[in-house]
Amino acid sequence: MPLKNIIIALDNVIYCSVSFGEPDKTYYYQTDDDTILIGEKVIVPVWPEDNGVPAYVQKVQYFDKRKVPFPLSKTKHIIRQANEENGLCIPFQKLMLYKKISPLESQIIIAVLSSARFVILGQEFGYDPFITYKREDTHEYKYSFNWENTKLLFSLLSPDQKEIKPIFLEMFGGKSGCQRLSKFCDENGIEYTFSVEY
Repeated sequence: MPLKNIIIALDNVIYCSVSFGEPDKTYYYQTDDDTILIGEKVIVPVWPEDNGVPAYVQKVQYFDKRKVPFPLSKTKHIIRQANEENGLCIPFQKLMLYKKISPLESQIIIAVLSSARFVILGQEFGYDPFITYKREDTHEYKYSFNWENTKLLFSLLSPDQKEIKPIFLEMFGGKSGCQRLSKFCDENGIEYTFSVEY
């Protein structure tokens, strides 16, 4: 999902329509994770004991809190995404690496781990993005790592399998964090794709 849409959707409620093997029978769940994509496997609570059960996302929708299709208090939340690569369930992982909001210049950089693939999303603005939006004033970029290089990156950062978030934030947080990440990857043979859009 483009970062500009993440910003626009900050006050929205996200509903995912999921199925349990039969695509024509779907059920709605709420989530706070805007990295979930159609077709991904998630773990959801199922009545009566609310045990976690695998399901597949059929649809992702954003609604204004005042116009939700189902009462918020009666809609259950997705527990987490399911990591298909190793059969284990992992918590949602999203990390704000840098955020500066001002009337003259604003920048947001977010790190996202979704389905065991790592992505850095960045966007620079020449204005306050929460006040106005002009396409010609923005600059979006993305660093994408496939599963193999995500695994290599994380194993080098945390060989003893400690929590990766504080390590990553310490090494690559801040305005120049992406440059440090790029240098680290080049020095350690970690491949990624970089894309930019104006």
